[in-house]
Amino acid sequence: MPFITRMQFIILGGNGFIGHFFTQSLLEAGHQVVVIHRGSRKITPHPQLVSVVMERRETERLARLIDHYRPDWLVDFIAYTAQDAWDWKGICEQFALPLLLISSGDVYEAYDVLQKQSLRPPLGMLTEEAPLRKQLFPYGQKANPADPDTPWQQYEKILVENLLRNTLPVPPTIARLALVYGPQDPRHRFAPYIKRMLDQRPYILLDQGKASWKWSRIFVRNAAHALQCLVEQGEKSRGKVYNLAEEAARTELEWLKILAEKLNWQGEICLCETHQLEPPLRENLRWEQDLLMDSSKIRTQLGYKELIPFVVGLEETITFEKIFHEESPQVLPMPYALEDRIYQRTLQAK
Repeated sequence: MPFITRMQFIILGGNGFIGHFFTQSLLEAGHQVVVIHRGSRKITPHPQLVSVVMERRETERLARLIDHYRPDWLVDFIAYTAQDAWDWKGICEQFALPLLLISSGDVYEAYDVLQKQSLRPPLGMLTEEAPLRKQLFPYGQKANPADPDTPWQQYEKILVENLLRNTLPVPPTIARLALVYGPQDPRHRFAPYIKRMLDQRPYILLDQGKASWKWSRIFVRNAAHALQCLVEQGEKSRGKVYNLAEEAARTELEWLKILAEKLNWQGEICLCETHQLEPPLRENLRWEQDLLMDSSKIRTQLGYKELIPFVVGLEETITFEKIFHEESPQVLPMPYALEDRIYQRTLQAK
């Protein structure tokens, strides 16, 4: 393994879901880290860590911090809107420093196809050169109570990426993340399945179209490791775009079966036609459009490999969700009465 020079980082959002694990990974490697955050979550003290509570809109204060610490990298986990990107312009005109922007796989046009916002035929594997969405602001009026800090109405990573590429003196390195799962996930991605299994539901209903649908994912500690590869090999990664995802994408049915085995759930997976389901179980999506992200670029150019085996990551995720279920059993209400009615109708239709 090549010798890595100790570096200094300023990270916006470095104590969030992914940011926390990235910060810890850098500290374990001997780097110095300044984490800028809003103070809404506890941050674990460390000799090489400086914690600064402030809003990202405090650009003059941020500029003073950059001038004081002179970091090797700026890292932004929380640039969601065009205004967030524009705030960097004045700062980076003063400091020609590399920026790592954390972006998302939802920038690709395949997301429009899935959401029925595009009539084009489904796209296959998505490389970093795949076409981007034509429809901006993908979440519209939607909000996620598990993630209240994200301005969903103005959220648009395409605008963030383009503005930073066109305005910064040093082009940013962009990391487009697949769906990230793991401990501390505020959205509890696997919780709906795990809760049903822990509640010993006799069956779980699954749309037949969704059963064969694939969505690329990445375990949170592997995502942190991949981001660390990008900054530690900055001479190779600077100014480039990278997809971060597991090599193999599993179908929804495969995920469900894996979870059932790990939790020793013996119930029935009941595949239903879309018309047999009702909201919220029926989702208005085009299931033939997978969201498959090709991560071969970071693997071939930077030698990235998963640090945490799949089984270990899955077990850590299940443990986290089991604790969440035990401590907050009423936080995630489930439509069990509706499921029972639909299940009985499917039996009658057979």
